[in-house]
Amino acid sequence: MTAATVSHDQAVPLVTALVSVVARDAGVRALCIKGPTFAAYDLRPGHGSRDVDVLCEPAGHDRLVRALCAAGWTAHDPGDDVHRVLPAHAVTLTHDRWTCSIDVHHYFPGFLGPAADVFEVLYARATTVEVAHARVPAPDLPSAAVVWGLNVLRAPSEQDSVREIDWVERVAQADMDRGALAAVAAATGATSTLGPLLDLAGIARPTTGLGTPRQLMLWHLLQQPGTRGGGLLTRFRERPLRAWPGTVREVVWPQTPPPDGRSQLQHNLERLRTGPALVPELVRRTRRARRQAREHGR
Repeated sequence: MTAATVSHDQAVPLVTALVSVVARDAGVRALCIKGPTFAAYDLRPGHGSRDVDVLCEPAGHDRLVRALCAAGWTAHDPGDDVHRVLPAHAVTLTHDRWTCSIDVHHYFPGFLGPAADVFEVLYARATTVEVAHARVPAPDLPSAAVVWGLNVLRAPSEQDSVREIDWVERVAQADMDRGALAAVAAATGATSTLGPLLDLAGIARPTTGLGTPRQLMLWHLLQQPGTRGGGLLTRFRERPLRAWPGTVREVVWPQTPPPDGRSQLQHNLERLRTGPALVPELVRRTRRARRQAREHGR
């Protein structure tokens, strides 16, 4: 059997095992997350995964990407999208002979603590899970529950997350060490972002925690449907006034190829026609997210 003949559902566990081997040989500490490792915990629905996800130590991220490229995979630069609410958190790699892609994460959205510290907390509790007849490194059950909860709560209006909100409730009611779950959330800065899961599990949230009000505001902005423009507003807030003309130029007349096959000119003219009408709603969403961050605290 070769990569060209396996089904997608067969490819995901095989590539999960492959990534763990490549990371080990490259000397990079990495944890396989989501997908078959979390299915082994019964943390996620039984439907197949679209891709393979791995969270690695931030200092080794580029080294792991290079090692996968040396193994025949192609890395795709996430670019500097002015609409993105949060910084790019993963590099996607594809292979001509494999039907699934790989997302190599250097941090995971929802953890408000420093990325390196978050990884150390998760790695200190790590275990191994059998995938494709191999033992792959993965977060332990409480850590996996935190990661999976953040994954679903990050965009609760998206179709996949809507289907899986009920699964989060099941996770919250599952027989697991709630003290450990609370400890992981507190040590990684996820007590506010994971709030709905902690509430369902009957875990009291601390009044203070890691992260900043701005980080929490961006999380709430990310949770709102149609948040691309919200990322644009935060970009203006981040950049000095002298850089605003360049930001306007990037937004109004981008140079990135349109994803729908239209010509660059057609794409940019359409942005000019429809963009201004979106601004009032974007401002309202940003204000709403800021208010939610104040209400929920840290």
